[in-house]
Amino acid sequence: DQKWYSHDSGIPHIKLFWLHVFNKKRPSMVSNYIIPSEFEMLEALSKNSGVAVTWDINARSFIQEEKLQLLWKTDQMPGTEAYLLSAKNTGFNLVAEEIESELKKLLS
Repeated sequence: DQKWYSHDSGIPHIKLFWLHVFNKKRPSMVSNYIIPSEFEMLEALSKNSGVAVTWDINARSFIQEEKLQLLWKTDQMPGTEAYLLSAKNTGFNLVAEEIESELKKLLS
């Protein structure tokens, strides 16, 4: 009896995982714990036993700190672009540049 953690089975990356990795829409299983925040889900999982599907970027710090272990990494998952957006001419250029710099560090 494996405990499954989820933050929402309707989230696109969870659907993509099952579709591309196993060629299935979704297995017929029910999460034992549904926690609305992905970070809080990972935090709860790190203090208990169980399994969850999440983006590598979201779990990276937990794995590096050895709070969670990576069970399986697949190349069959399609890439996903991230966009940093703001309204035009709002004076957020300096803030946007700082955020962009931090995101590049995290994603590299």
